[in-house]
Amino acid sequence: MKLKKISLNETEITTKEGVLLLISYETLVAAASYKNVYVTSTKYSKTTTKHITNWYNRNALCATPEVVSQEQLDETFN
Repeated sequence: MKLKKISLNETEITTKEGVLLLISYETLVAAASYKNVYVTSTKYSKTTTKHITNWYNRNALCATPEVVSQEQLDETFN
């Protein structure tokens, strides 16, 4: 597992399987697994939305994100 601090309240984790996880503050809000990208449907704050958008663009993800519930994101990637 690789931990990368992006900013004060934004962290990216890369698992040994190659899955990218985005943590905003203390919450998992997005994940990318091979060609699938998932983002939470829960609206937290403008800052968290900015974290998700910047993370998506920074990683040059081409797949259209699938919006899933926070529970689905947590169950799948936690």
